[in-house]
Amino acid sequence: MDEFTELSKRKSWLVDEINWKARWYRYVSTLFPDDRRSVDCSHTLRRLAAAVSALPNTHPLFIKLEQMHHANDHVRERWLAELCLEFSHIAWQSAASTQQAIEQLIEITGFCLAEWEHERRGR
Repeated sequence: MDEFTELSKRKSWLVDEINWKARWYRYVSTLFPDDRRSVDCSHTLRRLAAAVSALPNTHPLFIKLEQMHHANDHVRERWLAELCLEFSHIAWQSAASTQQAIEQLIEITGFCLAEWEHERRGR
């Protein structure tokens, strides 16, 4: 596959992950119908998913996702856990702009990639 297709796959994967978390918050809102916070979290994440989907496939976020694909399993597992936590953080901080949220995703991915590079050099 060419690089553009790989970046497109990473983009689609990330949008799906964000939407999954939004659906989860929507489900939680059915358990606690008097508490609007989960509904708000769901809306925030749906806006983020739409913003990520609108980014060009060549956006730095997807470049970093492609790099992360080549990291070892340990690094990817840690990154996925960090990413899930970041989705929750973004959802609860609904005042943050989608651009800030995208920058946070880039930052977390870059941090994990830097740790992986540091580990590789240390061997």
